[in-house]
Amino acid sequence: MTQQELGEAMGVDQQRIQKLETGVTKTYKERFVIDLAGKLDVSPAWLALGEEDIEKLSGEAFDVARMWDQLSAESRSKILIIVLKDREESLKKE
Repeated sequence: MTQQELGEAMGVDQQRIQKLETGVTKTYKERFVIDLAGKLDVSPAWLALGEEDIEKLSGEAFDVARMWDQLSAESRSKILIIVLKDREESLKKE
């Protein structure tokens, strides 16, 4: 899928997708991340927080990832919103 196609699917222009992809845009609305993840068929957590192959994790991180996989979609969305708000606040402080 191209940036143009993804932008059209999301109702935004290609430049917005490019800015997200390149990290120029560091803040975004939680709902946008959730919708974007759905269009890309990835989890919102992966999209917002980076790629983490659960098999490469160890110890506590593995346990957290395994528990995440067991949560309902609604619970994941609620947690993701909290994490994204916290990340946005952290970015504002930088």
